[in-house]
Amino acid sequence: MLTNNINNLGQFINKAADAFLTPFVTTKPLHFIGLGDAGTNTIIDIQPKIAAAKYTCITHPYRPNLPNAISCIDFTFPSKESQVSKHRFFSLLDLTEPFIVPKNIADLFTDDANYVLVSGLGGATGTKLTLALTQQLAVQEKPFVTIVYYPFAFEGIERKAIADAFINMLSAVPQLYCMELESFKTEYSKQQWSELFAAVSERVASMFSLQVASC
Repeated sequence: MLTNNINNLGQFINKAADAFLTPFVTTKPLHFIGLGDAGTNTIIDIQPKIAAAKYTCITHPYRPNLPNAISCIDFTFPSKESQVSKHRFFSLLDLTEPFIVPKNIADLFTDDANYVLVSGLGGATGTKLTLALTQQLAVQEKPFVTIVYYPFAFEGIERKAIADAFINMLSAVPQLYCMELESFKTEYSKQQWSELFAAVSERVASMFSLQVASC
């Protein structure tokens, strides 16, 4: 198990964007998929900046007022994980438990596209579903990258432990890119939270500006 010390997360933290974009095929379109609240919020932020792409969010509850360019799938784990207290939730979120991706979500990956998964680590959708989809795409040898947000320090050791377990399980996947939210908190310490998260989204969007230009 990786430790909670962010410095021990190796090449997954803030590595060069060009390194993990290597598997992309420049002639294929981009499909951004935001998972959970954090991923969905990023998708909403970057959609106006990268119009020449497809967008889907997978979250709960369903968001009815999204821009027309963003499709939404209402998804939550129907098992014990969604029916317990916050403390019990963390003790029950077993990332090693087999999970079958629902057909309506699996069907998102039938297109001939470059896939970009975006999520925050620590919750069920942002962690467990992102893990399953990343593993699936790697096995299928699809061109993809997975961008995840490592929790803030104040979010607690339970969320960090889940994030560490996620990263440890994907240690052999070079398409994983982990952004440390605490570093943004330090950099934007005098700014509003909305400005901090806008900066995170802008960092994600900037990774793909050249990719879109070459499509």
